[in-house]
Amino acid sequence: MEPDVLQKTLSEALAKHFGSLGEDVSKIVEEKLAAKLAEKGLDKVDFINKSFPGMGGDDDKTVSKKAICAKFFRALAGKDMAYLASLKTMSENTDSAGGFLVPEEVASELDRVTNNYGLIRKLARHIPMSRDIFNMPTLGTVPTVTWPGEGTTGTDGSPVLSNVKMQAKTCIGLSPVTNELLADANQSVVDMLMELFAEALAGEEDNQAFNGTGSPFLGLLQSSDVSVVTAASATTFATVTLNDYRDVIAQIGETALPGSVWIFNKAVWALIQELLQNSQNVGSFQNPIVSTDAPKGGKLIPAGYLWGYPVYTSDKMISTTAVSTKFGIFGNFKHFYFGDRQQVSMDISKEATVGSVNAFASNHSIVRVMQRVALAIGVPSAFAVIKTHA
Repeated sequence: MEPDVLQKTLSEALAKHFGSLGEDVSKIVEEKLAAKLAEKGLDKVDFINKSFPGMGGDDDKTVSKKAICAKFFRALAGKDMAYLASLKTMSENTDSAGGFLVPEEVASELDRVTNNYGLIRKLARHIPMSRDIFNMPTLGTVPTVTWPGEGTTGTDGSPVLSNVKMQAKTCIGLSPVTNELLADANQSVVDMLMELFAEALAGEEDNQAFNGTGSPFLGLLQSSDVSVVTAASATTFATVTLNDYRDVIAQIGETALPGSVWIFNKAVWALIQELLQNSQNVGSFQNPIVSTDAPKGGKLIPAGYLWGYPVYTSDKMISTTAVSTKFGIFGNFKHFYFGDRQQVSMDISKEATVGSVNAFASNHSIVRVMQRVALAIGVPSAFAVIKTHA
């Protein structure tokens, strides 16, 4: 074969082979990249926030979200209306409230932190609400059966259904933040800001769930439908006995006992711990505190056990002893309903005053966080409270 013919033949063969190979390699790379993006929860490679699949381990998705959170906070602080408007997150009452519904990334970060901060968010049954008023059906009376005998008509034992009306209300949290912090907000600052907002929102949710007087929500310590156990002769928290606490447990139905917990103020729990320490041998049965593992304490971790049930502490519970005072809750919080409208909005004021902080004078900004939630006692018989004697 002539050299020029051979060269042409080889060139065509190589071009055909490697051209096809190049297409195959390109297809494989695209498929691998798409799979990696999906695994990391990224829709695309984010060059702006420097978020790429494979960077930062398993936190790529979180890093990207926090970068967006930081940009949102800077836009709020600088009143960057063009950027805020581009999010298409104007609230329904923007003209009167001046708030902006947070973008999805900020909302998910805030929900993550808030859910790790409030007791009622951890323990209650969550009910998604697509409207402000939601009627939740509950079983008022269980079905009954009879033994009518031969030729005798049976008695109607149909269950009685009740209805719990859940109405979403606006919850507002106010947190002073320095202007320097907001202006320089970055990914490392986001966690601190989220904790401020979570404390403001989740703390008030707990307060309403425990102490609410009906405006806007009725709490467990104030509801007349929740059973009350009065300590036999104790007029102070320190003189309440283990038998008094056992009597509280007896008020709860058998089906609600699995999953039931205690809630006290940490000062009250300290008194109970002292009582337990002084009662190491209670008759012939086991000490009613289970402490094979060292109690860790904290808002969302049981501080210990009383009569075999976990004890949670909250600074929203009563701490100051007095006569005829309800101070402890026992029950199954799957029967307490937390309705979430998921409409979190934020706004910033440079002139407002919160407590002793004047925003203008101290170079602060007051961050206002708003959401719409509903709290309701679903089944009152699943709860009982303890109070001191008169």
